[in-house]
Amino acid sequence: MSKVWFQKYSEKSAKGGGWTSLPGNRMPRIGPKTTHRPAEIWFVKVCSFTFVFHSLEQLDACLDYYSAKTHRSSMIPKETLAADLGDEWAELRGWDIERWFERLPMFLLESPKRIKVVKALTKARHLWHRRLGCS
Repeated sequence: MSKVWFQKYSEKSAKGGGWTSLPGNRMPRIGPKTTHRPAEIWFVKVCSFTFVFHSLEQLDACLDYYSAKTHRSSMIPKETLAADLGDEWAELRGWDIERWFERLPMFLLESPKRIKVVKALTKARHLWHRRLGCS
């Protein structure tokens, strides 16, 4: 059983929603250095894990990721790293360049749980669109 809820944005409610936007699959970034703050933060709890979304684009990226049964290699070509991170990309530690989906628990990719996650994220997307007045 999944649970979807939202709350008004505050610094306290934003804890734990630090999505990164680094090479590979991109996740729109909302963080302490951005000037735009979302009005609301959405939460989706499914399979004992709570997703935190600051924008509909983040939810869509996550839904796209979990909708795929198989995923491409996690290797990032060095040309992509150099283009995105500059010449010092080789000095960065491994966790400095991990992508947003690499921070998610692996057990959510197991088939029965992945199906539940997709269903919960689809429900959240539908509710978010209804709240925004979109079709």
